[in-house]
Amino acid sequence: MLQLVFISFAPCLVGALNNYLLLRSIFGSAVVSGAFLVFWLLLGYWSARKQHRYQIAVLAAHVAGFVSLLLILWQFHVIEESSRNMVICAFSQFYMESILWIVAKVSNTMNISSASVLPLHIISLIILAITYSCGFTWGLKTKKTASK
Repeated sequence: MLQLVFISFAPCLVGALNNYLLLRSIFGSAVVSGAFLVFWLLLGYWSARKQHRYQIAVLAAHVAGFVSLLLILWQFHVIEESSRNMVICAFSQFYMESILWIVAKVSNTMNISSASVLPLHIISLIILAITYSCGFTWGLKTKKTASK
């Protein structure tokens, strides 16, 4: 289970990579977002195959998302703008940047301003939780058919 908590920080690392690539215009964010969703789906599959309980696995896999959500709330809604720590602000947004292209498409269809970080982060948490859950369900189904 501890492995899952460490892996939960993968969106932050991929988000930092995606941010770097977007600044250098190497290739599109759609490729990184799509590849990361496939990885997250396979992570859910792997969790089910490792016989983790669903509720605990989902919480452990999204620890970094919850931590970055708390950091966003603290940095953008609790303290004053002059007191913000730019490193913490950047780190807190890296989680959602792992699937930035998809989050942008969803927020555009819902008419959510891209200037507001909190709704975008919540959308990314929901998308990643759904993707992980689909992978977990897939892993349970293949485990049941393999045991027959």
